[in-house]
Amino acid sequence: MSIELRLSSVDPPAPEPARTIYGDLVNLPDPIKLGLSCRIFNYDSVTLYFKLAAACSGWTFAEQTEGSLASGSNMWKHHDQWGSRAKPASETTEIITLTLRAYTDAGYSILKWTFTKDVTVMIVKSNDGSWTTDYSWNFDDGTVQTWAATGELNSTGVALVAATDFVLSAAYSLRLYFSCSVLDAASARTRISKTINTPNRANVFLILNLRARKEYPASTSSFKAVIVRNGSTEVFQVGLSGDTQANVNLLPITRWIRLVAKLPSNVAGMDLQIAIEFRDAAAEYSTWFFNFDDMLIISKD
Repeated sequence: MSIELRLSSVDPPAPEPARTIYGDLVNLPDPIKLGLSCRIFNYDSVTLYFKLAAACSGWTFAEQTEGSLASGSNMWKHHDQWGSRAKPASETTEIITLTLRAYTDAGYSILKWTFTKDVTVMIVKSNDGSWTTDYSWNFDDGTVQTWAATGELNSTGVALVAATDFVLSAAYSLRLYFSCSVLDAASARTRISKTINTPNRANVFLILNLRARKEYPASTSSFKAVIVRNGSTEVFQVGLSGDTQANVNLLPITRWIRLVAKLPSNVAGMDLQIAIEFRDAAAEYSTWFFNFDDMLIISKD
């Protein structure tokens, strides 16, 4: 299984610092990987050329050349499996410093601006004995284990079943199918959801393993985001709800990835919604499959 640690666009619940990436070490390969999608703004009066670097002890990052950006513009840049480090033996918290440099020339020789931002990376180990497993869904009984799917906007043909095509633990995973059957549709959205109560503990995490694939057309142009919601309040988000086609591809397809989100504690009747969204501005129909497996809610004080 491959891992991508992802930075949420929504700050985690207090008192965790903003700009936090979470992960879980259990059953991950060595080395582990980090993917990052960043948004760059140019508030200067001239066109600027950007480079992005990252640094943290034990991690390896290659400096990224982001290209030019006109005055007053912004752009998303996605770097799949950008960072790499040896898999730690135990839970760890680290600080990654991102450095964005802006140049006035295409040769990246005349530096005008330098910006830095720290990102906290907290990687837990859910089987080290310190965590309680409050919920576990592996779907190995061949059922959807009371999860439900809802299609919205231009989603059609939504179906949720226990499947054997892609699994992390035999014999089944949860497979979601949906399509967009409206040509030139601005968007389509669906979600799987389940109502739970979160425990009254200091640390409550959702561990979500998923694999996405687009069957038709074969391109990846439409995939957008994974969101976890508490009612209508977003508590974890990869990508932004207003993204257009130019800002998609924020999650990779064709391999398993893991997302870990910190959830609010002591919430009775919490509406935990894992929403898989995409925006499709292309003149095409779309067919998507998503598999979920070995999903957990864990907690500790």
